[in-house]
Amino acid sequence: MILNQREKTEVLALLASIEVNLKYKEEKNEAIFISHPEFDIIKARIQRNGENFELEYFQSTTNKVVPVSVKDFPSLKYRLSQWFNLIKKDYPKILQKKDNIDRLNGRYYKILKEAIIIKNLGFEESSGMIFRKALEILIKDYLLFLLPSFEDKILNSTIGGLLKYFYKNKEGEFDVKQNPEFESINAELKEIKSLCRKIKTSFDIGNDFAHYERRLAKFTTEELLSNILKIEHFIDLHMQEEYLKDMKAFLNAEFDSDELIN
Repeated sequence: MILNQREKTEVLALLASIEVNLKYKEEKNEAIFISHPEFDIIKARIQRNGENFELEYFQSTTNKVVPVSVKDFPSLKYRLSQWFNLIKKDYPKILQKKDNIDRLNGRYYKILKEAIIIKNLGFEESSGMIFRKALEILIKDYLLFLLPSFEDKILNSTIGGLLKYFYKNKEGEFDVKQNPEFESINAELKEIKSLCRKIKTSFDIGNDFAHYERRLAKFTTEELLSNILKIEHFIDLHMQEEYLKDMKAFLNAEFDSDELIN
């Protein structure tokens, strides 16, 4: 027998407040399952048995499954919170932040974490829209880093509008538009052509979650999140390259100014 609605809501709220990378799932109105998306062994099963609450969970400190039976719901919540905190301590965080990305804007990781939590709680459609918002923040911050002279255009346009402004898109292939304004940034725009294709695909999926009827229902939030993390990785590597170029130029200038010793 499964928990009642109030009890389920309180378990969901507890899981969200702990911000641990665990997924919530109800099965056949009989039990609640909580599992880690990466490690199959990390899981718990919650069920009501008459007047008692049954909890069976993986204990990471002893590396074994532990069965627990408690007589009231507050005791169940306490045992769950202890387990959530232990998993949060012993296993990877809900996301791994990259320093270069975090320097752009702390909002991206904040929104991304919210989307992952909501997805883990089972709210697929809602999380898709929030993933799309996280992606928009990431792309705009990256473009502001890469193309600071176009700040007004970047801040006041949609991502789709920016792609159309800078590129011609013919059958999925992006080419930089011939525009005198783009002469100073032509190299940067060419360097991220392949990224733009991935951005467009990901935004199409993200936008679809906001539609009354989904046209791209074959794409899940798992695929959307995977795309976002690949885009994040590309941006992180590109930013690192730019920082290294700047450092090399700084050192070259310093070395060139050294006085020669005869």
